[in-house]
This record gives sequence, C-alpha cells and structure tokens, in this order.
Amino acid sequence: MVYNIIMKNMINMKNEFDSALKAQEQLQLAYGINCHAKGKERNEVLKDYIFCATDELHEALRSFAWRSWSTKEDYNSDRVKEELRDVFQFFLNMMLITGMTPEELFKLVKEKQQINWNRIKNNYGERVENQEDEQ
Repeated sequence: MVYNIIMKNMINMKNEFDSALKAQEQLQLAYGINCHAKGKERNEVLKDYIFCATDELHEALRSFAWRSWSTKEDYNSDRVKEELRDVFQFFLNMMLITGMTPEELFKLVKEKQQINWNRIKNNYGERVENQEDEQ
C-alpha cells in the first residue's frame, strides 16, 4: 500500500513537471523565443538564460543576511521562494533550448548523486574519477 502511494506521488510529480515544461514552452513561444533554436541562435539564447538564472540567484541572496560576519538574522522566506521559482523557470527554459527531457535530467541527477555518494565514502579528499574530471 505504501509503495502504491509513493508511486502515485511520483507519477503526479512527473506529470506536474511535464506540465510546467510544456507551459514554459508556450510562454517562450508567446514571447517570440525559439525554444528549439540551433547553432549560434541557441548559444545566444542559452547564454541569456544562464545569465538570467544567475541574476535570480543573486536576488535570492539579497533576501537574507548571508555574509558570515553579519550579526543580522534577516530571512525573507517568501522572497527566497519567489526567486527560486524564477530560477526554476529559467532552468525549464534551458532544458527546452538544449532539448533535455525530464527523464534525461533525472537520469543525470541520479548518476551525479551516485558520484557524490562515492566521494563521501572516499572521504571526499580523494578524487573520484568520472567524466566531469576530463572536461
């Protein structure tokens, strides 16, 4: 029974993710942005999305006292969540322009999590070789 509940929740999450990706594609098309651009046009659009996502992360930083020397404990939870939402939307845009599917994303995340678990098991100080090391 618990397994069925977990599977139902996972299916619902996948459906929500797919729906968000499709809705974001429609939004980008309404803006006149070619989500399936190739070559130089793709590179320019991807660069813009990366800069925009980075800017949204910086906006999130301005929503709480993050400096280690600060004695303030300011934290605007709603504002941080709004900025993370914005980052997510730009992330969806990056998925669209690169042709990444949700299945591919989750496969890559799972692989990276395994790499990180291996690093933890090896005291992280010892480098665990993987494809990322070659780049």
